[in-house]
Amino acid sequence: MNEPESASRTDIRNHVVAVAIKAFREEGIKSVTMDEIARRLSISKRTLYQLFEDKEKLLLTCVSTVTREEMERMERLAASTDNVLELLLRDFEVKLNDFKHISHLFYDEMTKYPRVSAFIEQQRTAHVQKAVDFLQRGVDQGLFLPGINFEIVYNIVSRQLEYAAGHDFLRKYSPLELFLNYVFLYLRGCTTLKGAAMMDAFLKKYREEAGRA
Repeated sequence: MNEPESASRTDIRNHVVAVAIKAFREEGIKSVTMDEIARRLSISKRTLYQLFEDKEKLLLTCVSTVTREEMERMERLAASTDNVLELLLRDFEVKLNDFKHISHLFYDEMTKYPRVSAFIEQQRTAHVQKAVDFLQRGVDQGLFLPGINFEIVYNIVSRQLEYAAGHDFLRKYSPLELFLNYVFLYLRGCTTLKGAAMMDAFLKKYREEAGRA
């Protein structure tokens, strides 16, 4: 098997992560073996294990990469609008499109890896105050109701898919269905009439577009 000798180790590593992210999300984690990833990349198993000591390390790198990319995307969105709810809805739109291509197995199986679960929890804890400050701006803009404890809101919303995965919801419903009927509606309950109108308009537009697809 020919190894890509001209490529740098970093380039190969990044390519492995890109391929693994797509495979894990679309097919589930359990069904995608390290042997299969090596085969898809036309590299030896030895090369793959030199880059990632085991499957959990590869999955952890994939999750941290996606987390970083999502943060960078949110920063780009934030540069285009100061309206908190508009920013959230644009982010929702990206996530809803992503969910169409993500297997329910991905979220369910991800909880089986302790280092990955610990990383997700660490990220959640690290970003609590930033998220609370962001949502509080929505109160100042007349989009969210005053008096809401946004630390509670953030923790509940961020754990909802995790809860769903642990209670077999993801075996019955898609991540897309759960997001629209669970996370989206929960946040809508926090909005003022002005904010609710924005969310309803977004949902109507999204469903119309989905119906034409």
